[in-house]
Amino acid sequence: MEDLQKLKEYGCFLVCDDDFTNYDSDIFKWLKSNGFRAASKSGIWGGGCNWAFINMYNKIYILGRPGVGYASPINNHAITIEEFKTIYEIYKKYEGKELFVFHKERFDYDRQK
Repeated sequence: MEDLQKLKEYGCFLVCDDDFTNYDSDIFKWLKSNGFRAASKSGIWGGGCNWAFINMYNKIYILGRPGVGYASPINNHAITIEEFKTIYEIYKKYEGKELFVFHKERFDYDRQK
């Protein structure tokens, strides 16, 4: 239950792709290799829901179910797996840095690396 609450912290990306209907697909391997874990032990819904709520801050996700809004999707719209991976890579480069540090010091967004 705690992880389901964490999904709502910092918002979730609603990511849509048929890969979410197959545990052998590459998206589950990618999520695990990047430190994400499932927020629930519930499996893939039998009706073939092809979306997941992914919280990048807490690195948790939950597979979609019809009529269940686990969290409000960021920007109130679904995105593709590739779009999510692009966004993740952008934020990953700032991991461990203070809020306004882009390279090495505060507010250095317009300086060369």
